[in-house]
Amino acid sequence: SGYTLYDRIIRPAEVGVTAAAPGNEAE
Repeated sequence: SGYTLYDRIIRPAEVGVTAAAPGNEAE
């Protein structure tokens, strides 16, 4: 998914990594 508020903050928080981690937009 694209880098939205969800992908940048909520999704990374769920998996326990920072929003700055590369590859987070690939679910």
